[in-house]
Amino acid sequence: MKRLKLILLFIGVTMMFFGCQKDNAVDPIEGDQLNPQLKAEKIYFEGLCLPTLEPIECGESHELPNGMVKVTGFQSVWQDVTNDPLTTGFTYWDEDMLFSKDRKSAKVWGKATLVLDGDRGEWHFSMQGIWYIKEGSDDLLAPICDLPPPPTPLPSSIIYAVCKAVGKSGEVKGMVGEWTYVMDTDAGFYYVISGWYH
Repeated sequence: MKRLKLILLFIGVTMMFFGCQKDNAVDPIEGDQLNPQLKAEKIYFEGLCLPTLEPIECGESHELPNGMVKVTGFQSVWQDVTNDPLTTGFTYWDEDMLFSKDRKSAKVWGKATLVLDGDRGEWHFSMQGIWYIKEGSDDLLAPICDLPPPPTPLPSSIIYAVCKAVGKSGEVKGMVGEWTYVMDTDAGFYYVISGWYH
């Protein structure tokens, strides 16, 4: 009889232990709910980046011993118009460029600030990209100010840049995202924008 009581006590304790273990399996889900950023869905957007009448700061250009040309401190202002108010506003670009010896391509890198319309906040970008000639002129450098005038017609080129974005203020503070800018000068002097954020 004493042995039977011990066996029943052992079974009861075992059931309680495994019952508690089962309840604890819910904890990770609750933990995810405490951090909604982990489960946030990406919001996608698209639009155009248009030139403005703001003056361009040409920066400085230097021909390197290897024949490449480096441009630093190139600054410009563009207007981003998208299907999302949290990605629509004016972008202030500060870029550096390294042109190949044959002037048919260039690496581009830098930073930018997107100031949203309606005082909604600011995104800060870090950017890397590439320019290259698709056809036409054999000199991509010519359209850069303070260098020789461009040939006629302008080079038919592709400009491609990817920006990593961090929301710094307002409604976008704490968000992250990625913007892609593509210009094909055959189509016109504007960028097509696509991207996401969350």
